[in-house]
Amino acid sequence: MPPKRKPDRPKKIQPISPEKLRPTAKSPPPPLKPKRGRPPKSPKLSPTARVQKRGKLGTIGKASKPNPLFKATCILNENKTDYLIEWDVTDPKTGKPYEPSWHPKACANKSLVAAWEADKEGEEWAARGIVDEDKYHYKVAWENNPKTGEVYRDTWEPKAYVGEILVKQWQKRVSKERKQASSASGHEEASDSDDESSEPEDDGSDEDALQEQITQEMLASPVSRGQHGPTHDWAR
Repeated sequence: MPPKRKPDRPKKIQPISPEKLRPTAKSPPPPLKPKRGRPPKSPKLSPTARVQKRGKLGTIGKASKPNPLFKATCILNENKTDYLIEWDVTDPKTGKPYEPSWHPKACANKSLVAAWEADKEGEEWAARGIVDEDKYHYKVAWENNPKTGEVYRDTWEPKAYVGEILVKQWQKRVSKERKQASSASGHEEASDSDDESSEPEDDGSDEDALQEQITQEMLASPVSRGQHGPTHDWAR
């Protein structure tokens, strides 16, 4: 007799990984494994959408470069190393132009320097004097044109352009006006104090006069004389 065969054991059905299944029309393609830690590409994003997204990400973290150049009106003054520059830029916080500031001569534009040198060596004009000033300028009153009689308006000029004689005259005039103003204010205060002192003071003189009148009436009356007697010195 042939040997008996052992019944075949049923094989265990191993589940097939979805990654090994072939894509069909009904089943979506298996997701791709990320390579080197990169996220998988999303099939929902179109190429244009990916480009726009990259563009937005590319702008993050990039700071705009500051503009190192600023508009300037002119040079107002200079020393051995720096120029005093008047700016043509408005401060966004105050809405007013920036104050003139000192900067190294290497920072100044060539055109500004050329204009500054030309103005320093330019023609001198006859001036009547200084009529006003601010922190960086003098307001100069000019003489009329001797040939044509043309009248020139008063103009604001940088302090470095004005002659030393005019500056000294202006300083003397300012100090004199200040002294006169201070003396006038002191005189007004003194007159006010005199007016206050001229007012009658209530020092009790009225009461003394009234008391003296009462005393005289008492002395003149027969009753007071009878009480004290006629021999008292004060009653005579």
